[in-house]
Amino acid sequence: MGTWWTAASVRPTTWGGNALHLASLGFEVDAVDLSPAALAWAGDRAREHGADIRFHQGDAFALTQAELAGPYDLVYDSGWFHICHRTAA
Repeated sequence: MGTWWTAASVRPTTWGGNALHLASLGFEVDAVDLSPAALAWAGDRAREHGADIRFHQGDAFALTQAELAGPYDLVYDSGWFHICHRTAA
């Protein structure tokens, strides 16, 4: 592909299906989840499929710019942002 798109998949699901799908479409993918177990499973699936996905464990709101390079052409959420409520510091 001549043009690369970047995407962030927040909570890539426990098996990484959303991140894998985005990678299969040519996106460079950063995938974020709080669960180390979910990320390990998703990482195994990515390796099985030869997908180059950058996995990040942590709070999507707290990860630094060094961890999430951005900017992103697409941010995909799988059942997470709609339940988040930010509070004032």
